[in-house]
Amino acid sequence: MNVSDRAKNIMLFPQSTWIAIEAEQMSIGEINRHYVMPLAAIPAVATVIGDTLFGGSTFVDDFAFGILDGLLAFLFVLVVTSIVAVIIDWTAPNFGGKKNRLNSYKLAAYSLTPAWLAGVFNIVPALSRLTILGIYGAYLLYLGIPILMKSPADRAVPYMATIALVAVALLIAVSLMVPKLFLLFGSYVK
Repeated sequence: MNVSDRAKNIMLFPQSTWIAIEAEQMSIGEINRHYVMPLAAIPAVATVIGDTLFGGSTFVDDFAFGILDGLLAFLFVLVVTSIVAVIIDWTAPNFGGKKNRLNSYKLAAYSLTPAWLAGVFNIVPALSRLTILGIYGAYLLYLGIPILMKSPADRAVPYMATIALVAVALLIAVSLMVPKLFLLFGSYVK
């Protein structure tokens, strides 16, 4: 699987791409190595560049803090993807779907593609609000639910909304924790 082709296809041709994804027999580890990690690196690297170029203090401090910030962002993405996958799998029967750990992970990973791509806006802190464009992932999630989780199409909206609400709550909770981690580990960088 070519990462750029898959990202382009899930963004532009989601219906047929979800069908192709459902048929693939990749492990969660392979999905992580070949898709999640390269794309999750986009916001992390963009954050390092943005913190370094626009941080405001010395280059060395900004670079060190940028690396720490990018590393925390990268780890955060991996954890959130796994937690969202567990939520997708756990709630599947409530929406007429079938539990499937691998398909749940596929759904979480590939529906997060727009958020990772929008992470490029972190290069310029003033543009970082444009990461809201990652909301397109909710639509991708909606389209993928019936295909990957075998949930009836008429239950896809409440299923997607439940996952999105839990994911947003999780993102808020973790975003409140990340600055504390940054302060904790940041004191060791200086």
